[in-house]
Amino acid sequence: LTQGMYDEAEKILRSAVDEQKTIYGSNSRQTLKTEFDLASLYLARSDYDRALEINERRFSALREEFRQHRLEPAFFNKQLSDYAVTCRARGNSELAEQLLREAVDVATRYSLDTQISMNRSLLTLILLDQGKFDDAKSQQEDVVARLRQLPANDAVQLPSALTLLGSIQMEKGELKEAEADLLEAESLYRKLFGPDYTAIYDNVRLQAQVSYLMGNYSVANQKINVTLENYRKTSNPKYISF
Repeated sequence: LTQGMYDEAEKILRSAVDEQKTIYGSNSRQTLKTEFDLASLYLARSDYDRALEINERRFSALREEFRQHRLEPAFFNKQLSDYAVTCRARGNSELAEQLLREAVDVATRYSLDTQISMNRSLLTLILLDQGKFDDAKSQQEDVVARLRQLPANDAVQLPSALTLLGSIQMEKGELKEAEADLLEAESLYRKLFGPDYTAIYDNVRLQAQVSYLMGNYSVANQKINVTLENYRKTSNPKYISF
C-alpha cells in the first residue's frame, strides 16, 4: 500500500479479511483492523464510495473495540481522520467536522502530538469549506503555536501549517502577515526537504498571489515563473493548464 501497489494490496487485504472472519469472527479486532486497512487503501486511491461503505458499515464496531481498550489509540485516531477525509470528499462537512473533533480529543487524551496537529489542520480545512474563515484562522494559529513548541526534529508539519495559515490570511486580506508566514514556510521546506520538494512551489504560488494583491507585479511574475518551471519539471505536462 505505502508503495502505491494498490491492486496487489487490495487482493492481499481482501484475502486476509476472509481468512480472519473464518478464524476470529466478523467482529474480531483482527478482522476490523484489516477491513479498515482496506478502507485506507480505497481512500489513498480516491475510491471514496468503497471507503465510505466500509466506514458506514463498520465504524460503530471499531469504536466499541476502542471503548473496550482492545484497539490502539493511534490506529483508532487515524481511522477517525480517514473517515472524516472521506466524508469531506463526499460533501458531508458536518460529519467530517464531528469526526475530526473526536480525533483531536483522542489524540490529546493519549498525547499523540503529531496526530493532534494533523487532525487540527484538517479541521481548519473543514471550517474553510463551511465559510468559517475566522474560526479557521483561529484554529490554524493554534496549530502553528503548538508546532512551534516542539523540538525542531518533531516539527516537520510546521511549514505546511504555516502555508495553510498564510493562505487564510491572504483570503482575509492580511497580506503582510500572509507574506511573512509563507516566506518562513518556504525556508523551512527547503531546509527539511530540499529544493525540489513540490510543496515548496505550491507555497511559492501562494506567494505570487500575495505579491500580486500587494501590487508587486514584477515579484508576482517572477514567483509564478519559478513555480511553473518546477511544475513543468516534476509533473506530467498534460496536467499543467496555465
